[in-house]
Amino acid sequence: MSKLIAPKDQSADRHEDQPNEQRYKRPHFIPRLLVSVRDIDEMRIALAEGIDLIDLKEPNDGPLSATATDIWTQASNLTEQLPPRQIGLSLALGEADTAIPLSAHVPQSVSFAKAGPSGIGSKDELTKLWNRLRSQLPSQTTLVAVAYADAEQAKTISPEQVIDAAADAGLTHFLIDTFNKQHGSSLELLGTERLARIARQAQDVGLWWALAGSLTLSDAQELLDLKIRPNCFAVRGDVCRTDRRGQIDALLIRHWKAMLSG
Repeated sequence: MSKLIAPKDQSADRHEDQPNEQRYKRPHFIPRLLVSVRDIDEMRIALAEGIDLIDLKEPNDGPLSATATDIWTQASNLTEQLPPRQIGLSLALGEADTAIPLSAHVPQSVSFAKAGPSGIGSKDELTKLWNRLRSQLPSQTTLVAVAYADAEQAKTISPEQVIDAAADAGLTHFLIDTFNKQHGSSLELLGTERLARIARQAQDVGLWWALAGSLTLSDAQELLDLKIRPNCFAVRGDVCRTDRRGQIDALLIRHWKAMLSG
């Protein structure tokens, strides 16, 4: 499967071959929407709502905990059975202790994989983890550099340091998430001024970046109003019926899509 950028009728895709700086300056640039799902039933809901970036993770076990590998296989098979429409399938591999053994089992058709950096206290250590993962992932699977907004609680390096390490390591994709889901969103933890600086830093080194971390619809709207536009918003809890452990809801996904489309 080829790597996903966007369906051809999306305005964001018309500028994917442009430098990040040009895309950010275009007032009609629309961030992508990634929805995290825990099983095939939820994946079908997201697909029915036109979501083309889908992330598999188990919300009961941590911020980036992996689902069972048989769900990976089912999801991979499902994307291959769909009508001509590119689906970007992303897998959470957990933190370093689970990510290394799991990376060898990632299906060939998976577009993206990511591992949490908790407990990793230096750029050199994080780079070593990425190198091990890349050596085991399928060649066409892009490894995403992950930073935690609550880096001190996760005992890891800051988002700014992760960006530097990712650029040095030749990674092309970057995600900000939250380690502890009880201590606020990435917006609350980092604030708009720091997020604006992070956005510029990612842009300057050419990183495609996504913002996750307990975001709400109003959080995303606030950022867009301030012209802080990640390439992608990644959501779970705000499109679930109760909290992030509940089932995703089609209507809530539609609210996000409507807001992003303006």
